[in-house]
Amino acid sequence: MMKQKTRKKTDVEAPASSSDQVHDANKEAIREGGDQEAGPPTAEPQAPPPVPSGGKNKVASKITPMEETPMGVNAGKAWEKGRGKAPKDEGVPDLRLFMQEKPAGRVRRASPREVGSMFLLSFIDLILTLSFFGQIRGSGDRLYNLYEARLAVYGADGSLASILLVFTLFGAAVLGATFISVECLKQDHFRKLMGARLVVSTLPNIIILSLIVFSSEGGLRVLIGFCGLVSSCVTAGAWAGWTRQKNKHHLGTTVTTLLDILWGLCLLYVIALISLYASNEVFFLRTKDCPRTFNKAMPVYVKSVDTWFCAKWYRKTAINREPDAQQSLMCDTTYMERYGLVYDGVEVTCPPGCLTTNLNIYGCETYGSDSSICVSAIHAGRISDGGGTTRVFGQRASDAFESCLRNSVSSLTRINPGNVGTYGFHFNTPNTQEFIYLQEYDVLSSQDALEADKPWTRIRVRLAAKVAAVNMENHYVFLGERGGDVEVDLCVPHTCE
Repeated sequence: MMKQKTRKKTDVEAPASSSDQVHDANKEAIREGGDQEAGPPTAEPQAPPPVPSGGKNKVASKITPMEETPMGVNAGKAWEKGRGKAPKDEGVPDLRLFMQEKPAGRVRRASPREVGSMFLLSFIDLILTLSFFGQIRGSGDRLYNLYEARLAVYGADGSLASILLVFTLFGAAVLGATFISVECLKQDHFRKLMGARLVVSTLPNIIILSLIVFSSEGGLRVLIGFCGLVSSCVTAGAWAGWTRQKNKHHLGTTVTTLLDILWGLCLLYVIALISLYASNEVFFLRTKDCPRTFNKAMPVYVKSVDTWFCAKWYRKTAINREPDAQQSLMCDTTYMERYGLVYDGVEVTCPPGCLTTNLNIYGCETYGSDSSICVSAIHAGRISDGGGTTRVFGQRASDAFESCLRNSVSSLTRINPGNVGTYGFHFNTPNTQEFIYLQEYDVLSSQDALEADKPWTRIRVRLAAKVAAVNMENHYVFLGERGGDVEVDLCVPHTCE
């Protein structure tokens, strides 16, 4: 009995569990006629914890509208800096920030029309520059005037032309990469790649082309180079103006100013070039020591006949002298007797029957000056025994005249004839054709120049000639050198134009 009472007392004093409380509450609800069961007790609403006032890595429990946050206020600044994160101590940025549109100052894409226009201009200046390279690279056989001499002296047909080609190929490579990037890969690298082409190709080519075009003392002789120079300037100016206009809100003040200067200079330069070309004048390159010429062959002066001739490079140029007089001769008239040591050409008329005189002649095709002119003309096949008219030319001959049989006439041999025999004459037959042969030229250093203030006198010419008193092989002479038997001077106007 005692144990039962103790257990009952314990049950009464033990606190009711939560499940018992819910069960009792349900019973009470049923007694009151309700159909719903009571749930667990509801906690009273509490005020939300305070939002931290600042500091890193403290997340607010409530997301406020973006425009009310410090990051929202500085969104444009964050986008311009390209970081997309909140300034220091401004809280963690809202992810919705990165979905906002960029400010108006961002870089703008080029339109298809703009891309096409720049590609067209770049392609034109590329083709013109390559064409001009081919023109000046092959100018080695056209050293006939001061412009071409400057090309030779300053290396335009060698090193300068090679530099022009290198820069042009750089530009072609960048232009090709730009086309692939924009048209094939659909990447927006147009502005950067075209800017790179401007630096590595267009601007250097403008400098090189300017040197060459100005050296021409105008532009009439370098039309392709002139057009290439103008086209390169237009391309550079168009790129600078387009970049300046399309990205004026994005570029800094310094870059904007440089672009303005670039397109302005290009515009002024194009106007100046067109003016110089139209007037065919580059006055600041004029030199009184060498007037401007438009020679198409090299003027060569032969002292013994006091005459300028026009010769071509790397081939024999036949010389056909015009006779100064016309005279009638006797069969026994010798060259020394009638003309002495004169080398001018003369048109002579011989009588018939000169072979019956049995006069002696010396030499074969070139005859000693003490030979009969008319019998020598029959021997050379220029006239017959019936007489006729031919041209005879005086010439410095060799020390030996060999005999030969021609046209039923036999000539004699003369060895070491002395002063008289070293002069002779000929009839300008194919084997005795007078000629000037400009074999080659080389450009010496400035220290070896004939005259330091005349750059073209650095050019030394190797030639062969057989005209009148001149009979030389592998003879060297500087351009503009005076006083020799032969002079080569490209500064003689109106001679070989």
